[in-house]
Amino acid sequence: MLRLIQITLFFVAFYCFIALPTRNQPALRITGQVLDDHNNGLAAAHVRLYRGYNQLIGQTRSEKNGSYSIEFNTGDSITLVRYDLTGWSPGRVERISGAKDHVINKVLLRSDQAKNSPPERAELISTLSMFRSIDRANGITEVAFDKQYAAVIAALDLPTAEQRGWNYAHKQLSALSWQDNSIATILLKIKDPQVKRIDNDTLRVRLEAVTDSSAWKVWTVPVKEGQTLHLWAVGEKLNRPSEIAAYLYMSHVAHADYQAGDINKVVIHSAGGDFSVNLPRN
Repeated sequence: MLRLIQITLFFVAFYCFIALPTRNQPALRITGQVLDDHNNGLAAAHVRLYRGYNQLIGQTRSEKNGSYSIEFNTGDSITLVRYDLTGWSPGRVERISGAKDHVINKVLLRSDQAKNSPPERAELISTLSMFRSIDRANGITEVAFDKQYAAVIAALDLPTAEQRGWNYAHKQLSALSWQDNSIATILLKIKDPQVKRIDNDTLRVRLEAVTDSSAWKVWTVPVKEGQTLHLWAVGEKLNRPSEIAAYLYMSHVAHADYQAGDINKVVIHSAGGDFSVNLPRN
């Protein structure tokens, strides 16, 4: 019996000996400085670590001299080290070991510097595209993203969220512009648009076009930007008798249902101006 107790105590002690260091293993660390291109430290830069791009595992702000330090646990590789500072172009470092300490001294360019050479411009556009995808997955709207990076987007002369929506809609309209040279597609004037939340998942939209006495088929081109749904009021002028007969009864009115999701605002674009409707949750 005594022998059995001694053996049991030995294995318990052995287990504690090999397991305890693992549980108390010290965290690893990324340290360094955020600098301008003259090696001056940049204060208050936001530094973030990601595993899997969308999993934020650590963040901090740089000190007055640009120094920063972030701890992380041993594991898979660090997918992204992200650097942001108002008035400066964002920066990134990708794919570093998740099982080693690191020293990274990252240089950022002023917002208006990155457009000076094609390689820097291409890298910055790639960085903005990556950060946009990450922030969208974490619930940050495109409008909020554009506001944060407004100076960079302006320096690069990139389209805003609203302009991207217009560009998309323009492509849709161009694809529908002519059918048999008899049906023209244009942006219509509308009046008294109605937008109702049928339930937490469905929006119902009714549009009435302001047209002449001709017969028109009316519908919408949707573009979703974050929590805002943009709708373009579009019409086809019907010239052939069979089409006029088919659409005559409701030719100037469009009804449509849309999946609401997280939408809390609808903007309806028309030739006569834009209509904005806020939609509180039920």
